[in-house]
Amino acid sequence: ALLLLSGYLFVYNLLRSAGPVKPWNITASWITAAGIYFALTITWGWLATLNLRAGFLETLGQRVIGFHALLGFIGWFTAMIMGVGYKLIPMFALAHTEGEGQSRRVFYLLNGGVILGSFGQLTGLPPAVTAAGLVLAAAAVGLFLNDIRHTFETRRRKKLDLTMKYVVASVTSLALLVLAGAAVWVWAGIGTGAETGAGGQAGGIPQRVILAIGFFGIMGWVSLMIMGMLYKIVPFLVWYNRYSSKVGLEPVPLLKDMFNEAWGHRFFWIYLAGLVTATAGIALGLTDLTSAGLAALALAGWGFTATVLDVFRK
Repeated sequence: ALLLLSGYLFVYNLLRSAGPVKPWNITASWITAAGIYFALTITWGWLATLNLRAGFLETLGQRVIGFHALLGFIGWFTAMIMGVGYKLIPMFALAHTEGEGQSRRVFYLLNGGVILGSFGQLTGLPPAVTAAGLVLAAAAVGLFLNDIRHTFETRRRKKLDLTMKYVVASVTSLALLVLAGAAVWVWAGIGTGAETGAGGQAGGIPQRVILAIGFFGIMGWVSLMIMGMLYKIVPFLVWYNRYSSKVGLEPVPLLKDMFNEAWGHRFFWIYLAGLVTATAGIALGLTDLTSAGLAALALAGWGFTATVLDVFRK
């Protein structure tokens, strides 16, 4: 309940910040929509938690999880990252953009997919409804990936810095995630609607495979993008706060001098190795392989945290 309250307060502040935006732009639309999906996600999560005791959602079966996952992963995570990414990735790559048109078409497709897919999950309509929503979302992802490809092709900063390496790894993870999701959908058989059966399988698919895909989505597409952006945003905010007023009056550090980029690159590669290893271990049901991957992810996570926190000492 406390998490729910803090989430509502966050969304309140988010909407209050977006309200005065004049003129209204597509980035504000992305962030507002993502905030609304976040509120719906945590509300449904709270209801699902209560359901463990009261059992008032039992008639929904596995749709409880499907509805929550659609709202959270596609509506909240993906919408927020795409919306902010359309603004920041070209900026950090020093690339030309073609205005809001690209972002707007992806916005409508993705939101259409989230609304249709989640509605199909919640109401128990024929699985084709949810499938149609997922197809719309996949089309949005395809257009987004193509736009990011164009951004990298037209960038003026040819050398990939640490942030851009994270971006490449993140969007590559997104592409692999969509392919894996499509493969699982075909594997299960469109429209089976099978519940989890004996042996930990859903629609003939081992639960560990579904878990591996979800793990890869959170730790790949979502986490890689956030970490990469923080390597730009945190040094800039600290630099602006401490040194912007001293420019021209005394020597000030460059943004690239605000953290140890060499260590950042090392932890980046350790993270990727851990991500691939842990995902494979989960999918194959190999505990030792999973543990090794998680250990590498933990090491890279602590290294990333230490590298970013070191910015505040500059």
